[in-house]
Amino acid sequence: MTDIGAERPVRSFHLYAWRVMAALVIAAGAAVVIFLALRSPRADTSLAKVPTGTVTPSQVIGACEQDGQQLLSAMAAYTSANPQAPLSVGGEAAKALLIPNYVQVWPVNSSHYSYSVQAGTGALQVTVGSVTSSDINATCATVS
Repeated sequence: MTDIGAERPVRSFHLYAWRVMAALVIAAGAAVVIFLALRSPRADTSLAKVPTGTVTPSQVIGACEQDGQQLLSAMAAYTSANPQAPLSVGGEAAKALLIPNYVQVWPVNSSHYSYSVQAGTGALQVTVGSVTSSDINATCATVS
């Protein structure tokens, strides 16, 4: 008499082993994703908000300076996390590299000031009226 059921435990064990291996691979992949997400430096993504209604020049200057500092911190965090890929692109390409991992939104206050990244150097620039400069505080101080 042949015991037909003798092969069944071996096949069952192999199927079980494959399932365990697949679960371990999935768990390891999830752990790597979580580790990398937690390890990635994040800049403070809260930007200054110019109050609505009647605003004073000092409020706008403060918001301009705070936005500039937040963007500089975001750019530093990006550069720290990507030393082999410096932030030397300008315009929308620079914004795309920083949003949403390093800054949630690009500050827009078109009636008073605007920020951009200079192509080639990767320098943050602020424009107030017709003046564009990398000296954030001095330029923001001219906001009216």
